Amino acid sequence: MMRLGVGFKLGIWLALFGILSTALTGYYAYSKSRELLISAAEDKLLTATDVVGQRFLDALIPMTEDLSMIVALPALTALADGVAGSDEARRNTAKLAEVFASMLKSRVDYTQLRVIGVADFGKELIRTDRTSSGVETLNNDDLQEKGHFPYMFEALKLPAGAFYFSKINLNRERHWQDGFDTPTLRIATPVRGVDGSVFVIVVVNVDLNRLFNRFRNNLPSNIDLVLTNDE
Repeated sequence: MMRLGVGFKLGIWLALFGILSTALTGYYAYSKSRELLISAAEDKLLTATDVVGQRFLDALIPMTEDLSMIVALPALTALADGVAGSDEARRNTAKLAEVFASMLKSRVDYTQLRVIGVADFGKELIRTDRTSSGVETLNNDDLQEKGHFPYMFEALKLPAGAFYFSKINLNRERHWQDGFDTPTLRIATPVRGVDGSVFVIVVVNVDLNRLFNRFRNNLPSNIDLVLTNDE
């Protein structure tokens, strides 16, 4: 049997060592490249998340400004301090309904604006909806009691000029056609009468589908937008 020479054996060991070195170098390069790609993807997602989060906060500011403008309207002040059911109250209600209709037409993210009274278990006094056929102000017979909703009883605790932001949930309002079952945010603020007590709550419903669709348009096509809460 032919014995292998020392040089041949050394050559085999050197070849094996070279293969092992190449494999280790390739694995190291792959591992580092993978880490760099993951880090770059994380940075990209973090930047996108920060940008969308800031845009969301920025979008809330004009909504609160609109509510502040409504609270300051003379018609609402007169409604709070006037006599319920009087001719003047009806005229002020009609004026506010016109303002709500105009605002819904110009603010595409708004789906509903309401004035909800504290009396009568939180009975809606004015309610204007965005429907599939346009903007509609509901008749008195269609107005509902909302005193059991958090955006009502939580807003009652707030000082003047403060705002309550509801949890995001699916809209299930009766008589409300456009955007049924869509994710909705409700922003509410109290209105106080001359005696300092809360007379009504002003509430705006925001359709988050419309709002976040605009955000999606500015994101790369390979990044999806998902909204979660702290749970």
